Amino acid sequence: MKKLVSAILCLALCLSLLPLAVAEEAPTVISMMYSDNANYALKEDWLVLQLIKEKCNVTFDFISIPESDYEVKRQTIFNSGELPDIVAKTQPTKEQITSGLLLPISQYIDQMPNYKAFTEKYGVDKYMDMFRQGDGEYYFLPIKATTAPLQEQQWVIRYDIFEKNNIAIPTTLDELADALLKLKELYPDSVGLTNRFTQGNLLRSLGQGFGIEAGWNLDQGVGYDREADNWYFTPTCDNYKAMLTYLNRLYTDGTLDPEWATLDTAVYEQYIVQGKTFVMMDWAQNKVRYNAAGVENDENYYVGPIYPLSGLDGNYALGTITPFTQYWCIAASAAEKPYFDKLLAFIDWCYTDEAEMLLTFGVEGETYEKNADGYYAFIDPNNIDYYAQYGVGNNCLDVRQNLDVILSTMKPSEAELFAKIAADGCYKMPNPSCPFNDEELEELNLNVPAVVDYANQCLLKFVDGSMSIENEWDTYVATMKDMGCERLAEIYNTAWARK
Repeated sequence: MKKLVSAILCLALCLSLLPLAVAEEAPTVISMMYSDNANYALKEDWLVLQLIKEKCNVTFDFISIPESDYEVKRQTIFNSGELPDIVAKTQPTKEQITSGLLLPISQYIDQMPNYKAFTEKYGVDKYMDMFRQGDGEYYFLPIKATTAPLQEQQWVIRYDIFEKNNIAIPTTLDELADALLKLKELYPDSVGLTNRFTQGNLLRSLGQGFGIEAGWNLDQGVGYDREADNWYFTPTCDNYKAMLTYLNRLYTDGTLDPEWATLDTAVYEQYIVQGKTFVMMDWAQNKVRYNAAGVENDENYYVGPIYPLSGLDGNYALGTITPFTQYWCIAASAAEKPYFDKLLAFIDWCYTDEAEMLLTFGVEGETYEKNADGYYAFIDPNNIDYYAQYGVGNNCLDVRQNLDVILSTMKPSEAELFAKIAADGCYKMPNPSCPFNDEELEELNLNVPAVVDYANQCLLKFVDGSMSIENEWDTYVATMKDMGCERLAEIYNTAWARK
């Protein structure tokens, strides 16, 4: 009898300790290539990292790279062939996909039920289908994914400066050029329009105003004509020439920052808050930070978004839209790790409603609440930088972004503006992916870099006038043809015919 009692007591003790043993299981360590933004520099004690550990028992081994160096150093790591489990802020190129270093993550959808449910419920899956490659798979996850598309990157202006000088808010690209020239006359030391993240940022939106893909949207130089349903080499077309002519006009007027293609983010933001620039293509949410700093120098300071500027043939200079703005690539080597199932489980949790609120806002009552307008909002945004202090809402970790984080920062008129932009259909869908076979990909990978590099070199020279658009354009086009630009378009059209 005593032995039976002892056995029962021993079993009870073991069962009572079981939850503790589970809770004390060592966390899964996931490696991540992380783009470190100076405005919210990575901190190991961020609340968002604590929440991820609490909910998923996951911690990170970060390869932290300053945002200004991210593109170059990321490529260096790709070239090494040794990738961390997650590569943040990366929409993979054809070359990176064919390298074999990236996981075709679409093969694992059935192991991620929350991801599958989210993408199907809100139509994100239809956008992801556009990025499927010739093998039928896609190679990145949608990050900062939302329940509805919202193009946050807009033309943002110094409203107070325009009003002070009785300058009408521009509605077209030509009106913008005229307004910038007036501002240059009034503020000779200013650079009316500036830019960061290299020329790809500004051209991504500006190109749409000329009816073409440009900048970040023109990965291999070949754009898609939806009406004609074919592909063409964009940097030699007439509309591309018109875009360069427009930029050269601004440069010649002294209204385009001479460093528009190279400006560091920190300097760019100093220009904005110190009143050196008045127009920028930026994420509307950033106006909170700019306005908080700007009023310290000028009590009337206010930057905010405007309705998209129209260009050629009624096209709007506004970037293409998807219901996500960032990307995660998963290393192919991750599938061989003993914790791969836990990695997939963590990813899957990130697409839950719970994760959306925790990763966007933090903890209700501690970092956020519902405001008077009915939006979820940070409790004290004027005095606390929640991104820097808590790590919420950032580009590498906020997998499902709650749109209230944007809408709650807007005046009612600005929220109405965004609704009107969406209702008016000012933005376009991104280009679909072309189903290349291995031979086509090999030829593209071999020939695209030289062609695109030369086009980008000449782009900068045409803008600053060191190459004359009037006198040297035909020679430039002939050179591009000699380098095989038409062959690139031919490869695209051959592949597209199989779709």
